[in-house]
Amino acid sequence: ACEIALNAGQVFVIAHQSRRSFVEHLDFVTSPGHIGGSSNRRGRGPTLVVTQLGTYRFEDGEMTLVSLHPGVTVDQVRAATAWDVAVGRELEEVAAPTETELSALRQLDPERIYLK
Repeated sequence: ACEIALNAGQVFVIAHQSRRSFVEHLDFVTSPGHIGGSSNRRGRGPTLVVTQLGTYRFEDGEMTLVSLHPGVTVDQVRAATAWDVAVGRELEEVAAPTETELSALRQLDPERIYLK
């Protein structure tokens, strides 16, 4: 994971969001990110984080909520986050998947690990 985070052009993270996984302080960092700010060529960190609640991007090194999934509120996001999460000024709602997209997702995730 460390080598991927340091050398990949872009890293997208898919994670389950809860207070247990989105903790206030880390005891150990496996994959450094956003080292030296956004202009640094190495250790740029993830570009995007997607959870069951919404999507995050990094603004000035801070993970910022930029969109919510249908039916999710900012209060639900805050309840599942152990820090005061940054919320983008123009918070969007992600469009629900089309039938074609759902069909493709069901083929990629037949055991419904990500689709619930």
